[in-house]
Amino acid sequence: MAIEGLMDFTKIENKRVLHAINLSALAYWAFPLGNTILPLILWIINKDRIKGANQFGKRQVLIQVGWAGLIFLSYAISFFKSLVSY
Repeated sequence: MAIEGLMDFTKIENKRVLHAINLSALAYWAFPLGNTILPLILWIINKDRIKGANQFGKRQVLIQVGWAGLIFLSYAISFFKSLVSY
């Protein structure tokens, strides 16, 4: 068993923080890469204090980094496609 599992009894359970991490992905509407940066900040702040925040935050940040990478890749492909077509 991991040390993190043994120290889980010191963490509090707060579903609002988990919801905030989830909804923080909508920050891309306000500023670019906000869907990655804001969940990352919330995860780092709460990973040692809230029960379940470490695993949930890692997963949320990984998903958002993946989506940002796919969007960047699609823009790069369309940009280079327009350069080649001329």
